[in-house]
Amino acid sequence: MNYNAVQKDNGKIMLDLRPLILALIRRAWKIALVTIACALIAFAGAKASITPMYRSSFQVYASIDGKTDEKTLQPMVELATSDAVLQNADSRIDSTYSIDQLKGMVSASLDEDENGLMTVSVTMANPEDAATIAQTIRDNMQVQISFTISSGAMELLDEPTEPTKPYSPDYNRYGLIGAAIGFLVTVLYILIKELFDRRVNKISELEKQFGLPILGTIPNLKAE
Repeated sequence: MNYNAVQKDNGKIMLDLRPLILALIRRAWKIALVTIACALIAFAGAKASITPMYRSSFQVYASIDGKTDEKTLQPMVELATSDAVLQNADSRIDSTYSIDQLKGMVSASLDEDENGLMTVSVTMANPEDAATIAQTIRDNMQVQISFTISSGAMELLDEPTEPTKPYSPDYNRYGLIGAAIGFLVTVLYILIKELFDRRVNKISELEKQFGLPILGTIPNLKAE
């Protein structure tokens, strides 16, 4: 054990944090270097391995019998991901998806204020296809609402457009996680190494540990 950090007082083992803090300060450059390296590795790894996803959305004002509360509008939310609306939603793009695959890409949610605002989103790897499918779903919803929901009304508030930036993942977040892991691992390594370092680096360490004066030392002839 490090003689400066771990001391004995009346049979009790006491931990002095000052030598440990000094050890961290002396090796601050190493901590910073490993932290930056881990952040860059995590960021680059996420970029190389995780496919960016794009989201195209549109908003509508929905109501059933003039009501806009969540319970009343639940059929409208379900309509957005129904088989009738998603049928042939991919007809205007080159790729072909099953109904189940499309349901995994489409989401619909109501505004928390229960004001009738509903957002329908399509999330997929191709931004152009996401916008095209969102536009098709919008058109299909306008057709199907009159057949499936009596007294239902839907007013389009905005058009789905092709996204220019990925919706997910957040590559910067992966970089921060990598930096945090690199920082913690390096700090723990330095602290553990310092605690279990049994080498004597200073005469004062022996005097402090045993409470006796040092009568003499043997010089390091190789160093001279």
